[in-house]
Amino acid sequence: SSGINAEYGELNCVETLLHILQDYTDHTAKQLTSELLRQLCSLEHVKEQVKVFDGIPLCLSVLHEADLILQFNIVSIVERLSTDNDSSNDIRELGGIPLLITLIQDQCSKRKVSNNFNENVEEVEENGITSPIVTVERYDSIKLQTGCCAALTQLSLNDTNAQNIVHSNGVYILGKLILPTSSVVEDPEEEELLEMLQKSALRALRFLFSMERNRQLFKRFKCSFIYEITVGIYFQEYDVVAK
Repeated sequence: SSGINAEYGELNCVETLLHILQDYTDHTAKQLTSELLRQLCSLEHVKEQVKVFDGIPLCLSVLHEADLILQFNIVSIVERLSTDNDSSNDIRELGGIPLLITLIQDQCSKRKVSNNFNENVEEVEENGITSPIVTVERYDSIKLQTGCCAALTQLSLNDTNAQNIVHSNGVYILGKLILPTSSVVEDPEEEELLEMLQKSALRALRFLFSMERNRQLFKRFKCSFIYEITVGIYFQEYDVVAK
């Protein structure tokens, strides 16, 4: 609850939490630490302490670790830090935006490999052929991508950040996420998570489209569906506000 978060925030534990994230090797400890810090970052003075103790470059470095739960928590921290304009600029200057976009791409590739393996697993067993198995925690993978989209949306409120997203091929990467999946999803929970991912990606595109200079880029999409749905939602909301 917000009350409990406030009490923890008064303990001045941010430096200790950042120390655990940087120096500990135990994955469970780092996951729990990042979750606590994510919750505490709802408090303004905690976000300020994260910045003071050089938490922004540390968080971005942790994103390179192959732990989906840890990465999701860190991405959520980045999103909350981005509400401060100075922190938002720091994240961009430290290469945070291309890193978030790369995370989205990597998870798409890993799930594709996982799908291909699952489709061919019976044939592999029959032929007695061994091949490396790429294991992807699908739910956590989709949640991570959704978190990255939310962080990019928050960062895009800064015009310079928005341009950085565009120059990092972010419009195309986000656009691919809102396209219908090529395979049938039989798992109801996964289907719901994919729908949330599409909505989060569409929200990021909507914010990017609100900048006049980006609109020509949207028209270059080979898929007119992406352009039409983004433009339609933007002007529908514009009309509602105008009324």
